[in-house]
Amino acid sequence: TFSFPLPPRREGKRKGFERFDSPELGTMRKERAAAEEAREDALGKVLSGLVLKFCEEWPRWQRAAEAIACLDALCSLALAAEDLAACCAQTCTPVLLPPPSTEDAKPSLSASRLTHPTVGAMSGGKAFVPNDTFLGGETPASPPFLLLTGPNMGGK
Repeated sequence: TFSFPLPPRREGKRKGFERFDSPELGTMRKERAAAEEAREDALGKVLSGLVLKFCEEWPRWQRAAEAIACLDALCSLALAAEDLAACCAQTCTPVLLPPPSTEDAKPSLSASRLTHPTVGAMSGGKAFVPNDTFLGGETPASPPFLLLTGPNMGGK
């Protein structure tokens, strides 16, 4: 048990309470402050050691963070595809073909029946006109690039 050292000195009074002090309590406060400072120093050394260990293993942490970011992106895409499928919007999976066997062959992109996923989902089953796009390749009618302009949500 703690017994209050005598005689206490009245340090102050406010509405609802009074504050007392003694030389022994002043010494105890100083000891407590020194102990808290020593604790903070020790924790700082522990933190410095952890940071140093982390930095030594930086490439491993970077690979782990990249893997988690990729997994997060794939999960988000899966959830978005699931939500779109639930509201009757059609989704597609692209088919990537191997590059042409000749070096002078031009790259190309062929996409058919393209629709905006959220506009299609919000149309409430109304007819929505899909678009076909062909870029590059050997056909002169297919330009090497396409510049899209127009209002937001205007079917781009």
